[in-house]
Amino acid sequence: MPLATPILAPLPLTGRVLYNIAMSQRSLADFLEELGHAGELIRVEAPVDPVLEAAAVTDRVAKSGGPGLLFGAVKGHDIPLATNLLGSEERICRALRAASLADVANRIAAKLREDFERARKLR
Repeated sequence: MPLATPILAPLPLTGRVLYNIAMSQRSLADFLEELGHAGELIRVEAPVDPVLEAAAVTDRVAKSGGPGLLFGAVKGHDIPLATNLLGSEERICRALRAASLADVANRIAAKLREDFERARKLR
């Protein structure tokens, strides 16, 4: 898997290409499935209000270091609501396919150095 893949064409004013170096998962669905298999996702099927109830449940779960949540029956909406997916360092690292946050910082620094060197050669 490449470190960074272009997700958009070059920006018109700068000529720079935006890179998706943050999310290493193929899709949100893949990440949700991975969290589910790891026991890091709870599916909540009871109907919830998207503002009051979902927020209160998420607040309690997040403050206790709990798992990600997937609310399947959000009142007034046809799509589920996912919260607290990146609520722990472990889940952030899992999403980024990194051993640690220091690894993420090193990957970003390497990409910035690469871009800097490329820009320097263009001068």
